Amino acid sequence: APPPPPPAPAAHPPDPVEASRQWIEARPWNLQEDDPQVLVLSADAACLDGAVSSGSLQALHAWIDAAGMAAQPVLVVRSRGGDSETALDLAEKLQAHGTRVHVVGVCASACANYFYAGVRDRHVQASSLLLFHGGFSAGNTTAALGALEAYLRGPHGATVRDPEANRRAIRQSLDALQARQDALYHRAGVDPRIVHDFDGLDEASLDDARCGGASQAPRHFLFFDEARMRRLGIAPLSGRTEQDPQRVNAAIAALGAGFIACLAPDARFAGAVAREPGSDR
Repeated sequence: APPPPPPAPAAHPPDPVEASRQWIEARPWNLQEDDPQVLVLSADAACLDGAVSSGSLQALHAWIDAAGMAAQPVLVVRSRGGDSETALDLAEKLQAHGTRVHVVGVCASACANYFYAGVRDRHVQASSLLLFHGGFSAGNTTAALGALEAYLRGPHGATVRDPEANRRAIRQSLDALQARQDALYHRAGVDPRIVHDFDGLDEASLDDARCGGASQAPRHFLFFDEARMRRLGIAPLSGRTEQDPQRVNAAIAALGAGFIACLAPDARFAGAVAREPGSDR
């Protein structure tokens, strides 16, 4: 009798990054706000497509809480951003587990500040948009206190029984969040100037060429070139973000967003020293 055929090679498990990318790209961008979704592919791989809120991240918290330390977790994300404190809560867990984060298409605001910059093992799909607009900082606290003062001067200000207690609560809460944020960056080898240097920045004064040309749309975000990303400690280990102002804003316009982004000014966000991605230096 002829010998039995050799056993078929074992099927390779699907690449979780590719599987996540396909799932994300099949979803319309306009679902970011109305229908944020999490897909858990396995004990070690998950993806998020949508805005950051306490409700949208419950499944990710459960996933990362259950993840063991034997295998490196992988999170694939596309997000316009959202609530910063909520994002920081999850980012601390992602960092503690050594999570590998992959950006597909867009990672803005709280996504860029915390999911991307908060880990060392970070990657981007080619030509993705990585958009920053500040975080917890002295300027952020000043703005929050200013909003309280405006309310106190308004028609309902007299309903606030203890204005000074409210002022203290705002300072204490935001100071604590800033300390957590800056500690997250320190552990990830990231220069906190990626958020603090937004304080006092006048986006309207930036040259139009840095913003893709003249436009009446609000300048809500900044992005960084390769050299600046290395100096700030946020360069990806693989992939390259889109860094041409015209192409960045063409991509934003294609999403139907009513804002533009500008290349960060040379006088700010300098970073202390050039760092290789993933380096402790």
